[in-house]
Amino acid sequence: MEADVLNALNTQTAYMPGGRDRDGHPLVVIPVPFYDNLPWMKGFLETTVKYLLASLSPETVSSGLAIILDAQKCSWRSTRQYIRHVQQLLSEQMNSFLVIRPDAFWDKNRVENCARQHRKGEPTIISKSRLVKYFDTSELPEELGGIIAYNHEQWIQSRERIEEFRKSYDKAMGDLENLHLILLDNRTVRASESTAALKSCQQLNVDVQKFLSLVMDGAASTTPESPV
Repeated sequence: MEADVLNALNTQTAYMPGGRDRDGHPLVVIPVPFYDNLPWMKGFLETTVKYLLASLSPETVSSGLAIILDAQKCSWRSTRQYIRHVQQLLSEQMNSFLVIRPDAFWDKNRVENCARQHRKGEPTIISKSRLVKYFDTSELPEELGGIIAYNHEQWIQSRERIEEFRKSYDKAMGDLENLHLILLDNRTVRASESTAALKSCQQLNVDVQKFLSLVMDGAASTTPESPV
């Protein structure tokens, strides 16, 4: 994992705790930083979002994501700027966009004025207690009233292991293909036998890639079908 990506992930500007909304869309939680931290946290958020999108399968991304902007501890001034930034980064991937407001609600007029200026892709501003309308509590992290005990450090460690495995696997498959070419050049080995072996390896490649997609989409509990 590249150093700039790791630095961005460590800030936890966005994370995927593994939950899904009631329509099955993967959850992405984005905490709103304090106003003084906005300029440099925006850069970390951009890097993190790019990494998360790249880690998901194209099918998952195209079906849409459930975005929660956690603004429980921040002012409306910070939240308004972050709403615009998130819309710029994820407008095409959003299926839903919820903003969790603090218990002491922001000034009503300010919120309404912002909504009038940004009707397209306008977020739904709700209290934390109303999240159950969109999510089962088993699909939410503890800080949002759910029961998922999400550990960001463990998630990063898992991602690093997955990436190391993929690199090792890609290298192993490349070595197998090179070996196949060498065997084809050897007259003492029948080409039909080596071709059959390579086809078997290619099928294994497809099955492993499917499994990796499931793991990266937070569905590791689903076991892929065994190769025939």
